[in-house]
Amino acid sequence: MSFSGDLYGSFADEVITTKGDLRRGNASGTPERYGIGSANQVLSVSSGQMLWKTLTTADSVLTTQGDVLYENGSGLARLGAGSAGELLQSGGTGANVSWVSASPIGTQDLFIPCASMWTQGTNGATLLGTKDFGEDKPSYTVAEFSDSTEQHCQFSITMPRNFDNGTVTAQFFWTGTGGSGDVVWSMAGLAVSDNDSIDASFGTEQTVTDTYHANDDLMVSSATSAITIGGTPADSDTIWFQISRNTADGSDDYSDTAKLIGVVITYTIDAATSS
Repeated sequence: MSFSGDLYGSFADEVITTKGDLRRGNASGTPERYGIGSANQVLSVSSGQMLWKTLTTADSVLTTQGDVLYENGSGLARLGAGSAGELLQSGGTGANVSWVSASPIGTQDLFIPCASMWTQGTNGATLLGTKDFGEDKPSYTVAEFSDSTEQHCQFSITMPRNFDNGTVTAQFFWTGTGGSGDVVWSMAGLAVSDNDSIDASFGTEQTVTDTYHANDDLMVSSATSAITIGGTPADSDTIWFQISRNTADGSDDYSDTAKLIGVVITYTIDAATSS
């Protein structure tokens, strides 16, 4: 058996000699050793070849634990570390990335249907049974409010302990079966703590005006102004709310019975959990 040529010399350029070396194909596609780059260099591609690239601008050098390197459309850029609880969010193709808060703290919505409400002995709205459109169609319960007399209905809820005990707003969902014009809805609240008397007055009501559209349409009002709840709310309070149709208000000119389906309360929480 015999050898011709320098068998080992022909592979010298392919031998990994240093920690961090890479093996790549050269311009002819022949394997070769590519030496480790320097600090703050990144692998890049230029003219079809893999190369180490030095990050030379301040915006593209990672300087702090948690920094992120990304492509900003003009080259590599540094995004500083986010704050606790933030998530990295992409703006989509052609947009930059950013840190956004992952905290649920902020405004929350809570829908209360009329099936959870009750009427009052004095000027109470009329609570009706289920309205049924037929099989495989929606049904709902309504409270009917007269077009001539101010009427009311109520409900209560124990607010989550992370409720900030501040103001709330109300948005009314209703329907009708005829007539035309606007309805003025209002809501007021009263907070009751452990060992407090329930025999107390509601806070100041706030109103919103909404227009009737068509028979059996769903009407959704805008939100009221901020409702200050009476009784100085505290954590875990039970809050009574009273809903009214303000027929004495000159803006209430809907000429038929307004049928309330439910109300959305918008409130603010000041902690991620109720603990």
